[in-house]
Amino acid sequence: MRSTIRRRINYSEAIQVGLDDRRQTALSAHIELRNAHAPEEPVITPATAHFAAVLMLADPCERLSSPAALAEAETLVAGEFGNIMERLTTAMLDLDKVGQIAHPKESERVSIARILRHIATRASDYSRAMQE
Repeated sequence: MRSTIRRRINYSEAIQVGLDDRRQTALSAHIELRNAHAPEEPVITPATAHFAAVLMLADPCERLSSPAALAEAETLVAGEFGNIMERLTTAMLDLDKVGQIAHPKESERVSIARILRHIATRASDYSRAMQE
């Protein structure tokens, strides 16, 4: 017997990437609509929602609609790099949360900064390679 209680996910943190209110509201509404039509659990993960928001933000002409961005994000998640990108995005969202409340010691801050610079450099290298 399946439970009729649906898990509720708050997407507000995942889609706060700098979109203007109009586009962020449209994306949030589309996510809620998609999940409302799901038979069981929400179909949109926070990482997928985040991908969609970033794709919309990276569109300088604002032509990418929230349904199109969400479709692209879902395609990415379903693809070969999806699991990796989802884990990376989830880790970044977790880092945002912890960074807002944690107060690391000086030695930890230096180590964290070094690791993040390394990750940023590697991510930049991958980004350039994908554009070639």
